[in-house]
Amino acid sequence: MMVPSRMHRRIAHETKVLLGTLHPSLTINSPRAFPLRLAPVLRDRAPFAKPSMLSKLFVAWLLLSLCVVIHAIGLTAAVRWMQRRTGTMSEGFWPATWMLVSTAGWTLLLHLVQIAVWAFFYAWQGAIPGLSAAFYFSGVTYTTTGYGDLVLSEEWRLVGGIEALTGILMCGLSTGFFFAVFSRVIGLSGKNDPPA
Repeated sequence: MMVPSRMHRRIAHETKVLLGTLHPSLTINSPRAFPLRLAPVLRDRAPFAKPSMLSKLFVAWLLLSLCVVIHAIGLTAAVRWMQRRTGTMSEGFWPATWMLVSTAGWTLLLHLVQIAVWAFFYAWQGAIPGLSAAFYFSGVTYTTTGYGDLVLSEEWRLVGGIEALTGILMCGLSTGFFFAVFSRVIGLSGKNDPPA
């Protein structure tokens, strides 16, 4: 049987203070209790317990990459839909307008999905209290509106800046895509015009 040392007793006391009480089956002398007792102390006292700036930048890069993948898949699906549709598209104002409206709606949906990705991350990390506040903050940041009425906790502020850059990049990609669709719609409508 292991005799508790002074350090073991101190850790047990601090753990009881932090956790309230230990599980009844675990005693101070139990070898299984040591990791349970030590974990909260290490979490609260160790300098390495908080994520470093480099790890936060890596997480932000992963989120940015996920947003690019979501956008690429969505725009590829839109291109395939339009390729099938343009072969059967009749001439006229309303079919061309419907193509532009559906393109705008689809890209807006893609942006909302990406905003949701960031919002779920903020809520999961506890950077913003509450999912609705996280969605609001993420939408304001992604669109670079930046009201400033809600801010991230200090340790996650750098990630918020990366979200704003992601929003700029994805909005630029959507703008280029929308211009290409508009050019194609104009080209299709002028294809059957009589020569001058």
